[in-house]
Amino acid sequence: MLSGQEDSLIRKDAVETPAADSDDDAEPEVDDYEDDDVSIAELISREIEKM
Repeated sequence: MLSGQEDSLIRKDAVETPAADSDDDAEPEVDDYEDDDVSIAELISREIEKM
């Protein structure tokens, strides 16, 4: 492993930090789960029945 040399590989002034994007124009999250109110045990038993 490089000890301290990795810092010198990139010039400090060449590193850009991206501006924070506002969440105002972000796309709304899509909920692909149709079984939100179903317990984990029920979901597991459904998968076992499929086998």
